[in-house]
Amino acid sequence: RSLLQYKYALEVAKLKTKTAIPIPEGANLLGVPDDCACLGDREVFLRVTKESETKGEKGEPEYEVIEGPLFVVRNPCLHPGDVLRLTAVNKPQLHHVKDCIVFPTIGSRPLPDQTSGGDLDGDTFTCMWHQDIIPVTDFSPMDYSDEAPVAAPDAAGSEMMSMLPAPKPSWELALKNLEDKTQEYFLNCITSTDLGLICNAHKVLADRDSATSPACIKLAKLASDAVDAPKTGKKVQLSPGHQPKEYPEWMEKWNKPSYYNRTILQKCFDLCPMLDIEEFFAIKRDDTNMESIAEEADDDEVGGDAAGARFGGKRSTKMNTSICNVRRNFVNKALFVSGYEGFCYKAEQIFREYCRKLRALMNCHGIKHEAELFVGMVDFHRGYSRKERMSQTEIVNKEMFKIRQQYRRLFFEEAQHQQSQSGLWLEQKAYAWYITAYECEQRRLINSRRKVHSLFLSFGWIMHDILLKIYN
Repeated sequence: RSLLQYKYALEVAKLKTKTAIPIPEGANLLGVPDDCACLGDREVFLRVTKESETKGEKGEPEYEVIEGPLFVVRNPCLHPGDVLRLTAVNKPQLHHVKDCIVFPTIGSRPLPDQTSGGDLDGDTFTCMWHQDIIPVTDFSPMDYSDEAPVAAPDAAGSEMMSMLPAPKPSWELALKNLEDKTQEYFLNCITSTDLGLICNAHKVLADRDSATSPACIKLAKLASDAVDAPKTGKKVQLSPGHQPKEYPEWMEKWNKPSYYNRTILQKCFDLCPMLDIEEFFAIKRDDTNMESIAEEADDDEVGGDAAGARFGGKRSTKMNTSICNVRRNFVNKALFVSGYEGFCYKAEQIFREYCRKLRALMNCHGIKHEAELFVGMVDFHRGYSRKERMSQTEIVNKEMFKIRQQYRRLFFEEAQHQQSQSGLWLEQKAYAWYITAYECEQRRLINSRRKVHSLFLSFGWIMHDILLKIYN
């Protein structure tokens, strides 16, 4: 249940940051050139997969050719001229191209270059032919042509350099110069552009006024220059006059002055559930509780292996009854397999080792709940950047995969020494692991002297495939 709750919270939180709105009459397609030279100016060809579960005669997906008006855009889209109104046509010569948008090779300027300075070296384009959202106004595209590098030497300097004697080659000096230049280039790429600030300022101005305002047009040009700054060497910075003083509420800049505006983004933001993760899970997340997870290992030993400790303890009768009800609701009786008791003692030893590994991983990454390890919610509530969260999540996922694979191999090690690896033997052991996880955690809840922040129930589902076989 906790896994589903965390997954729900993660998806709700994503609605406020990156909402995917499905448009049936649209697709993200790879751009390719017209190798048959059959398309006219401002004509494109699209043959996309049909959104249906039916297959063709040979079991292959069915395709449809799009015809009529549509618009094409490429992210990032800051300039109003980045949105191209084009016409999709049917050309039998191009029916071999599937799930791509074919651009013409004629015209005064390539169409991909007109939308955010794109090209056909792997760029994807958003294409939509829903008649209700096609723009009714055309704007002149911005000039995205590359500027010459600013550090080019003049002709006089080159002539003087050619008159000097050539220096003797020195590999050590060349390597040292290369390292210095590489470090200098790296630092310049970081400090010579305010791309993030420029894009945020563009959002605020577009929200207050319009993306077609002169200030937004200027910021769109600045953003394009900032993207190319590492290639051109041009220093691009946001002027103080364009820095916003207030931010719209949907940007969630809570540490800065904000305002409320009934724009489409604000309306979408208002529709998102205002979920407080702390209150939703009743989990107190602060640095003072970090040590409690590590110290809970000591409480696992309270009660020992005595039979009376399974349902005993110093808690009140009301608390014990509640915990017993939790166990009775969580454990699925349909998974019961008789004869599992002989595997419980070894399973409990393995379970404690598994918990220690998970605690170490959770302490290392500041994770409070076991479910966070499985839904990719690592550091979500800590205000980290999206790139940092993705990096943390990738590391945790790899570590969790290693842990689960290690214990799956351990499960089958004894089977290699058995003369008969019957299905019943495997089912008995799988159920022993399953019930051990729930009984040990129930015992920890009863006997723990501190608040338990996370239950380690995933151990019971390491052999999920065998449990599913039992259930079926």
